[in-house]
Amino acid sequence: MRRVLVLLIGFLGLGIGSTQAQDERRLISLREANENSYKVHSIRFVHVPSKRILNKELRAAMQIREGQPFQRRFFLNDLRTLENFYRSAGYMGMEILAKKLEVDADGKLYVTIKIDSKEQWKVAGVWLHLKAAFDTTALRQKLILKP
Repeated sequence: MRRVLVLLIGFLGLGIGSTQAQDERRLISLREANENSYKVHSIRFVHVPSKRILNKELRAAMQIREGQPFQRRFFLNDLRTLENFYRSAGYMGMEILAKKLEVDADGKLYVTIKIDSKEQWKVAGVWLHLKAAFDTTALRQKLILKP
């Protein structure tokens, strides 16, 4: 009866249907999500201070997928993958601040990951100090340098 009332109120445009649905979510642990094999409904990223890498690129790098059952081992690998993804783009101090798993009354799992990218590092130059004389011609042929 309550669900019908919420749907009716939402249909009439009173605007509390979506708020009600979010209130019904409860936080769960990685273990509970894994044991119950909840299906991932959405993966959301919160970026601090700003978005450095597009969400679609982050989701593409992950093993867990929307619509698929949650697997803790894949999720833990995904967190490491996200860190490596940021670090390969020069964000060496990147940090995952929080990860939140919520499940609603229908058994849908909502994953939220809060990411702090920190500052991007850039290499300005590389200097080699060699003990003996060295022909740099062979080294320069193997390096691909672009401004």
